[in-house]
Amino acid sequence: MHVRCLATADAPAFRALRLRALREHPAAFASSHAAGEQMHLPATEQTLQDSDRRAYGGRDAARRSGGRGGRG
Repeated sequence: MHVRCLATADAPAFRALRLRALREHPAAFASSHAAGEQMHLPATEQTLQDSDRRAYGGRDAARRSGGRGGRG
């Protein structure tokens, strides 16, 4: 598995994966699916550019496997 820090170009896939996770596993998040839907793509891009926050994504072969975010 290859894990790396996500960049702005990853925003669409990161947003889609996060919304799916919020919908399927709401207890794992402090946020709700409804709140996640309100965070549109430009806000997701800004989050990925924020130097105080990091989001990581993993791929297994050619398939996106998961993500993890956190503060610096």
